[in-house]
Parts: sequence; C-alpha cells; structure tokens
Amino acid sequence: MRPIKLTMQAFGAYAKKEVIDFEKLGTEQIFVISGKTGAGKSTIFDAISFAIFGKANTFDRESFSMRSHFATDKEITEVTLAFRLKDKIYQISRIPQQEIAKQRGNGTTTSPQKAELYELINDEMKLLASSVRDVNTKMEELIQLNVDQFRQILMIPQGEFRELLVSDSKEKEVILQRLAHTVYYEKVENLLWEKQKQAEILVVEARKKVAELAELSLPGVEVSGKTTSEISVLQAEAIQSEQMILTELENKLSIIRKQTSEAVEKVTLAKEQLLDWQNLDKYTEEIATLEIEKDFYQAIEVRLEAAKRASNLRSQDALCIRLKEQLETAEQTEKQVAFEAEEVKVQFSHVKKQKEALAEKEAELEINKRTLFQLEEMEPKILELEMISIQKRRAELEWKEATTLLEEIVNSEQKIIAELQSVESRLVEINQAELTYLEVINKRTTVEAIIEKEQELVSKRMKMVAWDSEKQTEEQKLVQLLAEKAEIETTIEQEETKLQKEQAATIAAHLHDGEACPVCGSDCHPALAKFGETANLETLEVAKGKLHEKLLAITTTEKTISQLEWQLNEWAGIKELSLTEVQQTLTENIQLANNLAEQIAQLQAKVAQKETIQATLESLNNKQNETITEKNKVALEVEKLHQQVQMVSGKLSYLEQSIPTEFRDKVVFESKKKELSEKIEAHIKQANQVDALFRQTEKETTRLESTLQSAQKTTVDAKEALQVQREIFKEAMKQNDFLSYDAYKQAFMSAEEQKIQEEKVADYERKRHLAVSRQADLKEKLQNKQKPNIEQLEFIMKEKQLELSQSEENTIKQREFVTKRKELVENYQNSIQTVEQAEENYADIGLLADAARGKNARRLTFERYILAMFLDTIIHRANHRLSKMTSGRFELQRKMEKAKGNVQSGLELEVFDEYTGLTRHVKTLSGGESFKTSLALALSLAEVVQEMAGGISLETMFIDEGFGTLDPESLEAAVECLLETQENGRLVGIISHVPELKERISARLEVTATNHGSTTKFITASS
Repeated sequence: MRPIKLTMQAFGAYAKKEVIDFEKLGTEQIFVISGKTGAGKSTIFDAISFAIFGKANTFDRESFSMRSHFATDKEITEVTLAFRLKDKIYQISRIPQQEIAKQRGNGTTTSPQKAELYELINDEMKLLASSVRDVNTKMEELIQLNVDQFRQILMIPQGEFRELLVSDSKEKEVILQRLAHTVYYEKVENLLWEKQKQAEILVVEARKKVAELAELSLPGVEVSGKTTSEISVLQAEAIQSEQMILTELENKLSIIRKQTSEAVEKVTLAKEQLLDWQNLDKYTEEIATLEIEKDFYQAIEVRLEAAKRASNLRSQDALCIRLKEQLETAEQTEKQVAFEAEEVKVQFSHVKKQKEALAEKEAELEINKRTLFQLEEMEPKILELEMISIQKRRAELEWKEATTLLEEIVNSEQKIIAELQSVESRLVEINQAELTYLEVINKRTTVEAIIEKEQELVSKRMKMVAWDSEKQTEEQKLVQLLAEKAEIETTIEQEETKLQKEQAATIAAHLHDGEACPVCGSDCHPALAKFGETANLETLEVAKGKLHEKLLAITTTEKTISQLEWQLNEWAGIKELSLTEVQQTLTENIQLANNLAEQIAQLQAKVAQKETIQATLESLNNKQNETITEKNKVALEVEKLHQQVQMVSGKLSYLEQSIPTEFRDKVVFESKKKELSEKIEAHIKQANQVDALFRQTEKETTRLESTLQSAQKTTVDAKEALQVQREIFKEAMKQNDFLSYDAYKQAFMSAEEQKIQEEKVADYERKRHLAVSRQADLKEKLQNKQKPNIEQLEFIMKEKQLELSQSEENTIKQREFVTKRKELVENYQNSIQTVEQAEENYADIGLLADAARGKNARRLTFERYILAMFLDTIIHRANHRLSKMTSGRFELQRKMEKAKGNVQSGLELEVFDEYTGLTRHVKTLSGGESFKTSLALALSLAEVVQEMAGGISLETMFIDEGFGTLDPESLEAAVECLLETQENGRLVGIISHVPELKERISARLEVTATNHGSTTKFITASS
C-alpha cells in the first residue's frame, strides 16, 4: 500500500481542508515530518490509519475524539485517502460520528459515521462499498492486516516501535501467518488430522466388523482370545458338519417326495371311481322321477291335439271379433255425432243472444271513445305537471342538503379554530424550550471544555508522577552504575599496576650494573624491581569490557534522566497542583455534564416536535382557509337552490289550475285512461269473437247433420255383416268337435305357448332317454367293483404331504444356514484384509498428522516450521542492517529452546552480544539498542514480504519518534539503512525532532501550528 493523497478536514489539529499530496515527493522515497510538539505530526498517521481501518493509529485516541476543536459546528470532520495497491488506485473516505449544526434552526444534531470505497478505473470512480461494515470488510481483504498488525509493521506509533521485536511467539505467529499466507499449511495440518480421525474410525469399524463376523459365523462358540487362524479352522469344521446334515436331509426329502406322489395318485383314482358310483345313483333316481311325471306330459300331448284343431277356427273367430268391434265403433260414432249436433244447436242459440246484447251496448261504446279522446288531449299537461313536481322535490332536497352541508362546514370551522388555538399554545411552549435548549447546550460546551482541561491536567499530573518516579529510579540506577564503574576502575587499576610491576621485574631481571637501562638509560641500578603478585590478563580484559558497558549504560541513563528532567520542567507550572482536588472537581463536572446531557436529550426531544407542530399549524391554517372558501361557495349554492324552488313552485301552481283535481295524480289519470281503453278494446274484441263464433256454429250445425245420417247407415251395414259371419263360425265349430264357444276357447292355445309345451314334451323324452342310456353304461363299467374308502386314502395322503412340507422346510433352512455361514466366513476373510489395509493406512496418515500437528520432540507444527523458516529469512536480512548500525556487536537469533509446558514456542527472538559472547533476550536491550534492532527487523520484514510478491503489499512505512535515543554514530548508521530502502522503492516517513536526521534527509513535510489550526507543506531538494 502506497499513499497518493491524504485529505483531512476538521480532523485533529487541522481545522480547514488540508491536502497532503505525496506525489510532490517526486523521486524521494524517504522524508521527515517535522514541527513543534502538538502541531499535528502524529495526527497525519492517525488520519491514514483512520481512513484505512476507521481507528486512529494510537490506542488512546478514538474516532469521536479526533474532531478538531478549531472547527465550527457546520464543518464536517472527514478524511479521504487515495492510495495505490498492486498497480490499482483506490480512494476511501470516512466521516466519524459527530455533532454538527442543524440545517434548519439552531442547535446541533448527531451525524452517524459513514464510509465509501472507490476504485479508479479509466479515470472513472467505481463504487466498491458504501457502508461502514462493507468498507471495513473490503479494506481488510485488500490490506490483509488488521489495525493492530498495521501498527506493529507499517505505521509504528510513538512508544510502540519495539512491539514486533519483543512480542511473544503467539503474537508473532498471528502477524507472520498473514504475511506468509500460512493458512494453507494450517489447512494441510487440519486435513491430515481429519484424515487421521477418519482412518482411525475405519480401523475401529473394521475391527468391530471382524469380531461381529467371527461371532456370527460361529454361534455358541467363544471366539474371544482366539487367533484368526484358529477361528478359520473352527469355521471350516463347522461348515463341513453342517454340509453333512444338509446331504442327509436332501436324501430323506427325495424318498418322502416319491411316497407322497404315490399317495396323491391313489386318492385321484379313488375319487374318479367314487364319482362314477355317485353318477349311477343320480341317474337311477332321475329315471324314477321321470316315470312319476309321465302322466303329466301325456296330458300335455292331449291338450296340444285340441289346440291344433282350435287353430283351424282361429281366422274365422278373429273375423267375427273384428266385425263386432266395427259395429261397436259405428254405434259409438253415431251416438257421439248425435250428441255433438245437439250441443252445437244449443251453442248457436246462446251466441245469437250474445250478438243481440252487444248491439244494445253500442251507445255506451261511443261515450267511452269520446271520454278517452278528451283524456289523450289532457296527457301532455299531466306529464309536464309530473316533471315539474319532480323538479320541485329535487330542488327542495338539494336545498335541504346544501343547508345541512353549510351547517357542517360552519361546525368544522369552529373545531379548526379551537385546534389552532391549542397548537399555537404548544408552539409557544416549544419556542421557550428551544431557548432553554440553547442555554443548556452552551453550558454543556463550557463544562466539557473545563472537563477536557481538567482531564489534560490529570493526565499531565499522572505522567509527571510517573516521570518523577522513573527519574528517581534512573538516578538510583545511575548511582549504582557509578559505584560499579568505580569498582571496575579500581580492579583495572590494580591489575594494570600488577602488570606494570611484572613488566618492570622482567626488565630488571636482565639489567646489570654498568649496562644502560632500556627505559631510563641509567647504568646504575640501586633498587631493582622484584616479581610480586602476577596480573590476571583475562580479568583485566573482562573488566575493561564491563567498564565499556557501564559507560554506555551511564550515558544512556544520564540521557534518560536529562530527558525526564526536561519533560518535568516543561510542565513545572502544574507540579504543585493537587491531583485529588482536580480529580474531585473533574468527577463533579462529569456528573454535571451527564445531567446536562439528559436535560439536553429531554429538551431536544421536545424541540424536535417543532417542525411537526409548525407543519400541523400550517396545515390547520390551510384547512381554515379552505373551509372559509368552501363555506362561502356553499352559501351561494343554498341561495341559488332556494330561488330555484320558488320558481318551480310557481309553474306547478299554474298547471294545477288547468287540470281537474281528480286527474292531477298521474297514477289516477293513467288508471282512468287505461280503464276506458280496456273497456273499448274489450267491447270490440267481444263483438268480433261473437261474430266469428256465430258464423262457426252455423256452419258446424250443417256439417254435423250430414255426418249423423252417414253414421246411422254405417251401423246398419255392420250389424248385417256380423250376423252372416257368426253363422259360418258356428258351423265350423261343429265340424271340429267343439260343442260350445267356451270349449273352443279352453282348447285354444297361442302359437308361442303351443311351441313351449311341445318343447317341454320333447325335453322330457330327451332326458328320459339320456338317463336310461347313462345308467346302462355305468352299470356295465362298475360291474364286479366296490366303492373305495376315500377318507382313509386322503388321510394317508395328508400325512405324507405334511411330512414332505416339514422335510422341505428343514432342508431349506439348513441350506440357507450353510449358505449364510459360508457368506459370513467369506466376509470374515475379506474383513481381515480390510483391517490390515486400514491399519497400514492409519499408521502412515497418523505419522504425518502427528508430525504436522507438533507431536514431536520440539512441539513444532508444520505451519510453525514454515513460519520459523520465514522468520529466519527476515532475521538474516535484519542482521545485515543491525550489524551496520551496531558495528557488528549484535546479531538477532531465533530462540531454539523449547518452552516450558505446552506453551507454543519457536518464534521468539534473542540477541547474541559480541562483547560478552553471550545470548540474551531482546527485552534486555536498552532503548537505543532496541530501536536499532526493531528498525532493522521492520525494514527486513517489509523487504522479504515484498519480494515474496504475495497478497500483502508493504511498500510504505511510517515511524513516529525513537531516533532521539541514538548516539550520533548509531543515528548515522540508522539513516544509512533507511536510505538503502530507496533502492526498493519503499516510501518511509519519519516523525522526529532530531536535527541530524533533518540534515541528512532532504525531503520533509513541515507542519505549522497556528491559532486557527495547522497546515502542512512539502519541502524537497528541488523546491
């Protein structure tokens, strides 16, 4: 991630919109951020961190506290960052939750936090996320670091530069996991563990299945404790035994099947013989029955003979019957015609009288016609009278409705006026509450300013107490160091004196009188030096090394004491301030601020109703105006309708004078008109009907007289013909031996009945012949034979069938048992192979899984092994830089010792000190040593991650302070290391007050503080 442009507004020390364009650096890759204390240097880092993560870069700052105190209520706190990531350009904007001025009215309102993320594609901004949650998720996907890891790696705040260096193994693991993408190795661990569990389950299940199959294949045999070979032998023996039993059962079944078949055959033959005996008895009985019926059928034959003779008379009898029916019809017709003729005569007489009566009513008809004509002339006036009456009723109804509506509108107007008075009263109350709300807001602002100052005083006072305590500790440490230094110097002095004496004694041993001394040149040697206590060169060297360490420690401690004294002197004005009193006052003011906040919330809720009340008031005024307009409109309508009622009433009175009273009612008029019309139409209709009926009856009388004469002649002819045919029929009865007509009728039989009786006789003869024939055949077949004992034969057959069924069932069961046991034995053998394969697979997978999950001597997982290798690469690069900055004294190493208990280890760091030849923990490093080591580690980490070309981009690093702890030589080495990073194109920003750093680095961002907010300006070598 590389910043392009940072825009801040009303953020921290920056009141107005402040734009920091990092592209103004040009080719410069390292720059210093300088300015006075409190000008807003660290705020730049906070703004970048807030834009990316929604949180400031330091733990003690929250987004809501980052709003500039220089900004007005109308200015919105906002941060926008444009940055480049993997050749793509993004822009993120964030607005924290804040109190801003209302757009309408006085006071402030709470604005919620907002966030937007865009990607610049072809000079167009594409929206990627528009909610705080979505933006946070998307940014973490892009950056692949959380805010804590960002603080430790890329943007290291004041006082936290050594966090990555001294973090424990577990914390480093979380950071390195993201940087090295070791989640894949963790997945391998988990996958192997899952496969191990699955393999273990398969082994357990396979073993369980083998045990179950062993028990099932050998029921009743104790198999526990036996080997697979022993179980296999027992299985083979059991199968052989069961197979022999099956062979015996199959042989027995074959014998029983043969015996059963013979028994069934005997029963079948016996049943056939028994059926023949039964048929013989049946036909004997049938012949006896037919002999009893013989007389009955002979009588039927006699009747059939008489019926044949009667059939000779059938046609003549039918002729006589038909002639008799014709005579009866003719006589009936004659009577009917005579009766109709008489009726027509009576009807003709009645119609004649009706015609004479209608002639007498002609005068009344003419009167009704004249009256109807008069009513038809009067009808238009009647219709007009009705229409005007309807108009009058409608006009009166509309006038009444309009009057009622007018009364309702007046009542509604009164209600609106009352409601207006109530709403206006509430608005006065809210206006008063609004004034109170502003007063309370101002009071709360004053109290909050006091609280902020008091909190600052408390914070400063507590820091001074801590600094004072630290100063005393450092002074005590300095005294101790000076004492230790004095002891070491004494030791050195003593050892050097011994060495000098030893060297003098060595020289003296070679001096002789008269010979010049190589030291002083004298040839006289009155007091030669003698060997005394021998000097310990090793002790001398160790003491000198310790003296160097003590001197460095004394210098560091003196610098620390000097810095603490400077910090205490800066705030000397509040040294005598009572912390307890300030804290008590602060507590009271916080309580007061909370009370004011509650009061503000109550007043704000009340004031919030103002817009609603104003809208209601405006709505009521509009309603009142609309009501007045409508009232005036309806009043005019009422007057207009009243005039219309009067006009219609005048017309109605005029028409009523020209129409008789009895006909003013249209219903009465129509009824009278209808009555006259119906009387006239009825008279005309009746006259027409009577004329038509008169002509019809006259014509019908003539026709019936002619028809009666014809019917009388037909009757006489029918009687004569019937008499002739009866005589012929009587003669025919005598010839066929029928003494009377009844005898003929008794003998008469229809053709159908005659056919039925003939078939009965024929059927009887057929049955009798068949029974006699079958009886003779069966007697011949059963001659010299006895009836079989079927019950005994069937009993024997059933016993054999039952025995066969039981034998088949036993054989099937035994066969299934043998088959199942063979299958169980086969499955048992297959399961043994499955167990062997599963155990072999479990052993292989288990070994890999245990190794990957850290079940080894060093308790090192596969993922942590990869992380260790990754860290080793970083350490190797860091040692190259650290060697330069410490003149080869320190070398970083990964701690190889196994931690106690189950604590994870393998990623903690220690340093090898060339001066002592010992390895110690990085936490034992001094401030300056720790800073140099941390800087080397951070630069190498960024370099290695960038070279890996992974998902995480570490193209930028920001460092807040820390260089003040370095001596000139170390500062020079640190600057050289930072300048080397330019070769990799990494951007490094440093906040520092160290003048030497400003001199060495040409590019800087100057932060200038004013009484209306801070401003920034880039200064480079080219500007």
